Amino acid sequence: MNRVIKFRAWLSDSKNNSNQQMIFSDNVGLSCFFDNISSWLGDVNKISQFSGLTDKNGTDIYEGDICIVNKKSQKWQIKWFQPYCGFCLENKEEAYPLNESNDIEIIGNIFENPELIK
Repeated sequence: MNRVIKFRAWLSDSKNNSNQQMIFSDNVGLSCFFDNISSWLGDVNKISQFSGLTDKNGTDIYEGDICIVNKKSQKWQIKWFQPYCGFCLENKEEAYPLNESNDIEIIGNIFENPELIK
C-alpha cells in the first residue's frame, strides 16, 4: 500500500482578515515546510495531516476537517485519536475510527469554519 504523505497549513493574513491554504506533499517541500514552520505560521495548531482518504466527492480528508456522515445533520470533526492509533470522526460525545466505508462529505474545516462545529 502506498500512502501519500501530505500536510495542509493555514497562513493568516491579518491585514485582509483571511486565511491562505498551502499543501506540501513532496520531500523537498515537506523539509522546507518543517524547517521554516515557526517563521511562517507561529501557531503549530494550524497544521493538518492528510488522512490518506477522500470523501464521497473525491475531496482529500485532512485532520481538522468538518464533515457530515450518511447525509445526516450531525457534524463531526476529523482528529487524530491515539487510542485508535489513527484518524477518527469525533463529536462532543463520541468518536469512531475513520475508514473507507464511512459515507463522509467534507463541509468545512476548523480554521475557516469554526462555527460549524460549535
